[in-house]
Formats: sequence, structure tokens, C-alpha cells
Amino acid sequence: MTEEDKTAAAGSAGTGPVEAGAGTGNAGTAGTADDRPVYEIVGQYLHDLSFENPNAPMVFSQMSGAPRLDVRLSLKTAPLQEDLHETRLIMYGHLKNGDQTAYIVELTYAALTRLRNVPQQNVQPLLAIETPRLVFPEVRRIFRQAVMDGGFPPPAISMVDFVDMYRKNMQRQGEQAAAGDGATAGDLPNLKMDLPEQPR
Repeated sequence: MTEEDKTAAAGSAGTGPVEAGAGTGNAGTAGTADDRPVYEIVGQYLHDLSFENPNAPMVFSQMSGAPRLDVRLSLKTAPLQEDLHETRLIMYGHLKNGDQTAYIVELTYAALTRLRNVPQQNVQPLLAIETPRLVFPEVRRIFRQAVMDGGFPPPAISMVDFVDMYRKNMQRQGEQAAAGDGATAGDLPNLKMDLPEQPR
């Protein structure tokens, strides 16, 4: 990602542009490299991976009909240092063949994001929308690979609308705040999807 792309990303996320030099007291003066908005993913890694195949090997001969795959996705963000944040995507999948469990897979994937000179109202959208959008393809790849390594066909998992997920979370937090039940900033609710299993 070029410096121009990072600057544009830091000023986006649906909250309006961030101009270089804003907040420096030098109206009309182009910002220097030190005060330009910076958004960059400086690292990403697999934090945890678990795959359970509790009914093997009999499950492979008993698969019939249309197995049901329940996939849940949750997201958490946390500050690590002044300009460094962690975004974690937790993906859980449970395939059932009738009442029998075929497999259970759960993985946690994390990305480290550096933000500098970004307005506070832009921080959470960048961490909860842009960062997961960029790393989700890798999360999906690891999930599918784990399933294939377990002897099952890879599931078809669509791209997630993180903008919609974020908006629903903000709405939920607003409703909880209005009801006097405080929501935890940075925690997004589970996104539940019913995804068809590819035929064997």
C-alpha cells in the first residue's frame, strides 16, 4: 500500500475525509510527513486454530442429504500502544449431518494496525471495517484449508459486509445505552450465516 493509499484510507471509512495538516493550526498549509494521517497494517498472524473431527472415520460413510454448516464470525479490537491496535477475527464453524457432528473448526486471526494523526471518530471504523475487510480473505483461506485437511470438501464462504456489521453494532450499542445497559466499545456481535456445504 502506497503512502497515498494509506492517507486516503485513514481519511475514509465513511466518516468523511481527513486532510493533511488538519489540527496543526496551520490552515491552508500542506501537512508534513509527520502530521499526515497514517493507516497501515504492520503485521498479521494466526493466533489460534482448532479442528475437531469427533466421529471419524464413520462420519465419512454416513454423510447424506444436505449437511448444515453454521458459521459465526466475531470481531474484537484493542489498543496495544499509543498508535498500535490489534483487530481479531474469530471464525467458528460447525457442520452437522442430521444430529451428528461432522466437524467443528474455530480460528482466531489477528492484524496489527498502526494509526497516526487520525481523528478519533475515524479510528474505530478503520479498525472494525477496513482492517477486517483486508484480512478476511486470509481468514477464509485458513478456514477452508483446515476443513480440507480434515477430509471434508471446502465450504463456500462469501465475503462479509463489515460496513453493515459495524452499523448494526453501533445501533445495538445505542439501544443498550438508551436502556441503561452499557455496551463494550470495540466488541462486535456475532454475525451468523447459514452457508450451503459443497457436495462431496
